[in-house]
Amino acid sequence: MLIAVLGATPSVLTETVWALAQESPPVIPHQVVVITTTQGAAALETQLLTPSPKWQGLSVWQSLRQHLLDSPTDPRLTLEAPALITGPDSVHGTTRPLADIRSASDNAAAAEFILTVVRRFSTDPDAQILGLLAGGRKTMGALLHAALSLAGHPGDRLLHVLVNEPFDAPRLQPPFFFPGQPDTTQFQLPAGPPLPAAAAVIELADVPLVALGELVCGHVGHVPASFASLTRAASSTVAGATLRDSPITVSYQSTTRELCVGGFATVIPPGRAASCIHHLIQDALDEAELVDRTALIERWDRAGHHYARPDETLSSFSQEDLSNALNVIRTKLRESAHTPSPIIERLFPLRAPIGLTRPSVTVQLLN
Repeated sequence: MLIAVLGATPSVLTETVWALAQESPPVIPHQVVVITTTQGAAALETQLLTPSPKWQGLSVWQSLRQHLLDSPTDPRLTLEAPALITGPDSVHGTTRPLADIRSASDNAAAAEFILTVVRRFSTDPDAQILGLLAGGRKTMGALLHAALSLAGHPGDRLLHVLVNEPFDAPRLQPPFFFPGQPDTTQFQLPAGPPLPAAAAVIELADVPLVALGELVCGHVGHVPASFASLTRAASSTVAGATLRDSPITVSYQSTTRELCVGGFATVIPPGRAASCIHHLIQDALDEAELVDRTALIERWDRAGHHYARPDETLSSFSQEDLSNALNVIRTKLRESAHTPSPIIERLFPLRAPIGLTRPSVTVQLLN
């Protein structure tokens, strides 16, 4: 699946498709999706999709398919209708196709739109995505790179197409689209000698791509819905991988009930959850050993560690109280602080002995 961001020079699309077909073995995309603005869609229609007598009554795209495919019924190289980037129209309370990307809000809308198109194919395990970032504004190429990095899978590619001068010049006549285009043996600039068609050289550059889609989805357990949430999930995944065994500081502020774990902060609800984390921090400061739930409750009873009920009466911890308190702490760290799962599992495992007296873990109790 070839996904291309395009602007006013859709020739980068035909050049890329031609270059892919020259690889060994040839790469012929089944579907081609163009992400663009209304201005880009107009250029695409005029330059690639309008039949012309100069192209033997065909459009440039039809001619390219005829040049590369064995049969006109070959389903490959199916160019979908342009995917127009839309943004909010606050005046009318609707969304509208963007003519260009010139503001921060346009850029945010383009990010979400590009990610939506990428995820359409990245959720298919049998699809390989080829991303083309040569067209459109630089932000569009950067956003496509980011979307493929965050949602793509191993084997996906990110491409940039390079055409030698002056075949990339907008004033070249006739316009250059791909080697072997019909009825063109030479090209001409406004000044200078004619240029033989054989002098055109197209190269594809594979842009380094680290596709994190499978890793991120495996880490969070679902496919994040937005660009912002996917970015947070990816950051959490990377942080979790790097912090799995590295030194980490756990601090708890008694007065505000703020728990900070390796820089990920949240506020713990009052009552048994707050008392639980306070007692765990104190145990670690006393270098108490890790124990199972029964032994931990017995130790807290001996030490007089209780928690305050909603009616402000004090109560000892039961097995159920301890389980509920730990679940609240895990949930707050995961959902409020976006703490990486490996860190939560390292500090608050579900079935292993309980406690924060762990290797490379430093605890602080703040008043």
